Amino acid sequence: MATDASAAGSVWNKNSWHWEEKNYTKLAISLLNSLLADFTITASDEEPSLKFSFKDVEAKGEASVSVRKGKRIVAFEFAVGMQWEAQSESSNETATGRLNIGDFAVDSVADQDYEVSLTLLSGGALGERAKEFLRKEGVKAMKKHLACFTEKLSSQESDQERLAADKKRREEEAERMRRAEEEKGEEKKKFLEEQKRKEQQKREADAEMMKRQMETAGQVAGQGSVWNANSYHWEEKPQSTWARERLLQIIENAKLSLQPPSSPSSADSSFELSLLGPVKVEGEASTSIRKGRKICVFDMKVSCGWAMFERDGTGMVVNECKGSLEVENFTSEDEEDEWAVKAIPDPQFASHKHAEPLIAILKKAGVSAIRGKLKSFVEELKQRG
Repeated sequence: MATDASAAGSVWNKNSWHWEEKNYTKLAISLLNSLLADFTITASDEEPSLKFSFKDVEAKGEASVSVRKGKRIVAFEFAVGMQWEAQSESSNETATGRLNIGDFAVDSVADQDYEVSLTLLSGGALGERAKEFLRKEGVKAMKKHLACFTEKLSSQESDQERLAADKKRREEEAERMRRAEEEKGEEKKKFLEEQKRKEQQKREADAEMMKRQMETAGQVAGQGSVWNANSYHWEEKPQSTWARERLLQIIENAKLSLQPPSSPSSADSSFELSLLGPVKVEGEASTSIRKGRKICVFDMKVSCGWAMFERDGTGMVVNECKGSLEVENFTSEDEEDEWAVKAIPDPQFASHKHAEPLIAILKKAGVSAIRGKLKSFVEELKQRG
């Protein structure tokens, strides 16, 4: 049964808005005993007149009072049993028996529509008269007397002193929580500021250390985006398109003067290596920033043609050889001398003895010069943002 009266939920239940159920079973049984302890019936029309009393009340069941949106909802359901006693007012005769209520619940109490059973334990003829009176008149009087049970049980939840105490308790709790939040907020603010300060100091120290290390080792310092303070966080920038285009420019139509090992046959000669198209460049490249340090990563492949020329003292070509060039292992993971540069002579020159000196020079001085070109590409990649 819902009522409009005020209700007091727990401290956590602000304004008693949320559903909260409280166990009122013990209080309900105590209230039932209290109501029946003061209840007596006098049968003055009987001869002799009888006075009825009720004791040893037993109740099995449960009761609760719930709150929701500041309103109370009362619920109970009991099976009630008690002993009745009838005392003759003109003699010392008594009669006793049992009275049982099978469905003492909210709806049945409100309608006074619950079953009551009577049994006679002692008293003979007087007892029969007493039992019959209870059946006809006594039960009605008892139902009328107990009709206030729901209201009285409900009133326990809306007691003004209790509500006032609850209000005070809530205000004290709210004030305590407010002070705790303020203290916690200040502590949290100080903690975060201290953490921020320490992190900034660490970043600055790391950046300074990296700067000194790079100055010592000759490494290139990295510059991250605007959002990347002190270039501290990992940031990767793709460089593949630039790398392929730039490597193509370096290789295509390059002319390299070679200095072979001194020998009588080459004393008056000069050697030139020309890299010929079509030039094909494949692969990926990127630059990354972390803690102020630049990290260059690349994995490229290059293929093109080549031509070796030997000129005499007047500049005339006296010998030549042609072929194809492949650079298959040009990666950031390998050292310069590990970059695999393969110069393959065309079949028409491979078997000619006059081409052998040129091929020998190409595989030593020529490969070294080509690696120098590749190294210049790596240096340019390191300088990119």
